[in-house]
Amino acid sequence: MYTVKLILDKRRQRTDKTFPIVYRIRCKGKYVDLPTGVTALAQHFDEKKQLLKTSKEVNYQIQVLRDQYQSKLLEHFGQSFETADLLQVKAYLLKAPTDELTLHGFWEEQIQQLILSGRAGGAKTYKDALGALQLIMDMNRPIQSLTYKDLIQAEVKLLSRGVKINSVGVYFRTLRAICNKAILQELAPHDWYPFRKYKIKKEKTTPRALSLEQIKAYFQLDLPKEHPLYKTWCIGRLIFLLRGINLKDLLMLRPADIKSGRIIYRRSKTKKLYSIAILPLAKSILDELHSGGDTLVGKLDGKLQKLNVSLDSVAEYIQARKVINAHLRRIGKLIGIDIDITTYVFRYTYANVAKQLGYSKDLIAEALGHEYGNSVTGIYLELFDLEVIDTMNEAIYLKVVAVNEYSGAKLPSI
Repeated sequence: MYTVKLILDKRRQRTDKTFPIVYRIRCKGKYVDLPTGVTALAQHFDEKKQLLKTSKEVNYQIQVLRDQYQSKLLEHFGQSFETADLLQVKAYLLKAPTDELTLHGFWEEQIQQLILSGRAGGAKTYKDALGALQLIMDMNRPIQSLTYKDLIQAEVKLLSRGVKINSVGVYFRTLRAICNKAILQELAPHDWYPFRKYKIKKEKTTPRALSLEQIKAYFQLDLPKEHPLYKTWCIGRLIFLLRGINLKDLLMLRPADIKSGRIIYRRSKTKKLYSIAILPLAKSILDELHSGGDTLVGKLDGKLQKLNVSLDSVAEYIQARKVINAHLRRIGKLIGIDIDITTYVFRYTYANVAKQLGYSKDLIAEALGHEYGNSVTGIYLELFDLEVIDTMNEAIYLKVVAVNEYSGAKLPSI
């Protein structure tokens, strides 16, 4: 008799402190594990009920996968399961329906795995890259048939269609990740790797940052609360005050993320833990925008509540970000700023102001959440770094905001 059980594999902790959730097939004292593509913190997994406490949608998708495994077991092995080798069973269950998995089929599998693991933003990037590449190359081919020559030809075709070099880079980095996953899953041999000699090109872009006087002007603007651009203005201020926080992470912050006067959260993109002291003006803005809503900046509308597990939600977020950036450009014109302001400009500006104040690149990188230096040394310096970063953040606050906090410029006529 065999059993199939959903477990949290605590033998393999990830760098973000999560563990993989796997299906464990056990028979006669032996077992094999089948991946679900989902990871979770220990406190978010209910071992007794075999489910994830934080997402009904992910639980449903995992259950669908379990039903597929069960169906294939009964269909292929029937009553003779106990005489089968468990490794052969695992290989059979993970094998694609066709004799040889195509590049397109494997790519689609990875998109679904990303959605299952709560990384719908990454899934959107994978989906966009697949859509672009399948227009100029045959994706319904065995994975191992992809060659260095194919990469060169695809690059030429994309550039000839007017695709920017950095966009080509995004597509090819995604394709490279797909190739690496195929090798890791033993769907292709190590010596096949088509990116061994191919170098992904990158074009330098000039980061857009506001000058010290421009960011001061942004904070000095006196918008009435009833103004249609008021909430967007507040969001721009918060991004700067919270050390260049990503817009998505800002929109997803909840009251429970505030602990002892700090905002503590994991960045959705990197899973890195952030701890940011809440400065006086930031607290005032958050208190005003929250107003009993689902998040610290108000109520999440519609599909945005499933931002990490739904491609539709990602599309809705992208549209919301476009609207916010359009509003920021209008605000920029009101105060006479001659560059297009976007949410990311505030992150660059924070780093630029910190540099002008004489802070080191390493400290600025740490404040923004970039990795640098020796990871082991970083562990020992963690508490020290937090105090130093708080000091830097307060100095930037005093330089840009506090001295002008009560001397706001009047709103120019529209």
